[in-house]
Amino acid sequence: MNINSVLNVTCSMAKNKESLPVDCNLLNELLSNNYQVQQDAVRNEKDPEKQNALKMAMPALWSSCLLSGGSTSNHLQKHTGLIVVDVDAKDNKHLTNFHNLKNEICNILNVAYCGLSVRGKGYFLIIPIAYPDKHKQHYQFIVKHFKQRGLNVDPVCKNINRLRFYSYDEQAYYNHNAKPLQAYCEPDKVEVIHSSKKSINGLKLTGNVYSNAMAWAANKGVQFVEGQKHEYIFNLCSYLNSKGISKVEAENWIGNNLMPLAEIKTNCIKYPYSNFIAGKMHVV
Repeated sequence: MNINSVLNVTCSMAKNKESLPVDCNLLNELLSNNYQVQQDAVRNEKDPEKQNALKMAMPALWSSCLLSGGSTSNHLQKHTGLIVVDVDAKDNKHLTNFHNLKNEICNILNVAYCGLSVRGKGYFLIIPIAYPDKHKQHYQFIVKHFKQRGLNVDPVCKNINRLRFYSYDEQAYYNHNAKPLQAYCEPDKVEVIHSSKKSINGLKLTGNVYSNAMAWAANKGVQFVEGQKHEYIFNLCSYLNSKGISKVEAENWIGNNLMPLAEIKTNCIKYPYSNFIAGKMHVV
């Protein structure tokens, strides 16, 4: 492919997620309809389990990296300078114009590609980034930026070796001259513990306020699993508030690392910040 494009890079792909990755040209794969029949089978299947099985058999593509010998982080060889973002309909049920979202995304100068996902129920975006060594920080910024504009991005797709299943969109949007994204989120604050006390009620503290908050919630007997998520976040925020972390900072961290704020249906964040005094431990 001789097109001068930010998408004209070498990345990795495999015939399915269990196969060893090989080198490929990203732009060639985006333009290829070689697997149209398999893709149509996925989109036409109504049974969720059967559809998922068909999806798992599709070719896999790693747009952000070159891999060698496997697909784990230990097999990373090189970053492509690109980041992939998923925007699913199921996470944006509040939008009445989701099917026209591509028209809005096209106005973002940093977006090099926008097309339908393999199921056809969402979009995936490819964005060039200025600092590949800050891949996760760029991704956190993207999640935060879109959330501020009412759009929920899948927060778990932040790994460099995150695979995508092949999908072809004949009406995909391309911007071969997309501007590399300069902005990224700074790493989480590290809390410096000045006293000699390194534990609370036998709980070992690590020094990172968010890690300590998660450890505190776990020590209270709750985990971030279905049926306990809101209680977990309540304990998390109680601890963060006691350490002087503002409600906005807590919400940003929760939205970037745990779940979209729009999915939180209780006052598990609001209550500890409305009823507890900042900087005072109320959860001992």
